[in-house]
Amino acid sequence: MPHPVTPLVLDWASDHLLRIDDVEFYLTVGLDELHAHESRTNHFLLGKTRPMIDAVLALRDTESIRRILDVGIFKGGSAALYTKLFAPEKLVAVEYLPQPVAALAQFIADNDLASRLIPYYGTDQSNAQAMGRILASEFPDRNIDLIVDAFDIGRHYLWRDRWFKPIM
Repeated sequence: MPHPVTPLVLDWASDHLLRIDDVEFYLTVGLDELHAHESRTNHFLLGKTRPMIDAVLALRDTESIRRILDVGIFKGGSAALYTKLFAPEKLVAVEYLPQPVAALAQFIADNDLASRLIPYYGTDQSNAQAMGRILASEFPDRNIDLIVDAFDIGRHYLWRDRWFKPIM
């Protein structure tokens, strides 16, 4: 049963620009744009398409998503989006690159999310020991509801009774 979440007003300025409250999300999957476009305060690059966002919205309507693991921060867009869409109890985001994303840090500070949106930088996601330490620390009960894998073409997985169910 889905966890009740606050109704959202989504403002699609175009198929590439989504606004939720005071935050903009610029959507693209073009490699040149992904690397050239920068996230900034309340404006995030999101490596997704509108149909991908529609699928996430459908998930929001049918599933109770309270704890999220986001593998791959890149420029912070998905962590900010999932925080806005699901209002999770906890979202842990893991990034290989060591440099924090300034726009995401500002988003966390501006919205008092330090205890709920937790980024880990400089972590090789293929390092089982490093990921195991993060999971043991942040999700000791292994109670993750949604895993987002940015490197698997935006693949999403629901945790179901000791197995992952690919949903997108």
